[in-house]
Amino acid sequence: MKSMKQASIRFLFVLLQLCFVSVTYGQNKTVKIVTFDFCPWQCIRKSTSKDPGIAIEVAKIIFESEGYKIDFVEAPYARAIKGVEDGEYDLLLNLNALTSSKVALSAEPSAYLEMNFYTSKNEKWTYKGVSSLKDIKVVSVRGYNYSPLSVAYQNYLMENEKSGRVVIVSGDNASERALQMVLNKRVTTFNEDASVFEYFVFKNHLSKAFKMVGTLGGGPLYVGFSKKSNKVAVLKEVFDQGIRKLRKSGKLAEIVSRYGVSNRIGERKTIKSKWD
Repeated sequence: MKSMKQASIRFLFVLLQLCFVSVTYGQNKTVKIVTFDFCPWQCIRKSTSKDPGIAIEVAKIIFESEGYKIDFVEAPYARAIKGVEDGEYDLLLNLNALTSSKVALSAEPSAYLEMNFYTSKNEKWTYKGVSSLKDIKVVSVRGYNYSPLSVAYQNYLMENEKSGRVVIVSGDNASERALQMVLNKRVTTFNEDASVFEYFVFKNHLSKAFKMVGTLGGGPLYVGFSKKSNKVAVLKEVFDQGIRKLRKSGKLAEIVSRYGVSNRIGERKTIKSKWD
């Protein structure tokens, strides 16, 4: 009788352990990803469509193929960064290397930015360093950090936000609204990623309405992982291995091509502004 009781206790103990492992495993196989509107990389307003964004498609393939359940949460760019820093989210998909020291970066790039100045087609102004900005109005997105390419331009935006020469937009659809402001001549120029611009003009049939009038250069973006997540090391490894496989198989290039933009993912070289 005593041995049967002991056996029952041991069985119950083992069962509880199995339940604990099962719950823990299930929790570890969920990844919370914060997204922000950044088409064609992240198209959160179209999250139910067949084109949710390059970075979102890549993340779904990589993590779901490893058995992860993804919980996508939408937030404005600046709030998304803070949420990852604070451990509210496990990761965000596109972040330049100097934006935050409080997150861990993937080894593999998740995107490549080519940051150009765009104006309306008939505008005569061109970018020739920050001194050329004094007589015009520029628009920028809150949270954008141009420091990896041009410290001078980043400082100009920060110093002139209240002067009337710099207009800051935020929230969902910020990049598209900024380009519309240029098109409507409410501002003279907007510095934006070439892929974002290409996608916008492709979808809206506006390729002849804008022109590129200067560049700050370009550089890679990475996935930013929360250092406060106990899954950070595993999630980084899953992403890095996954995107290498997608690149090698040609699937990554196939995804990018559907969005009508040039395939720059994988480029690691940072080209800084020649005007600084």
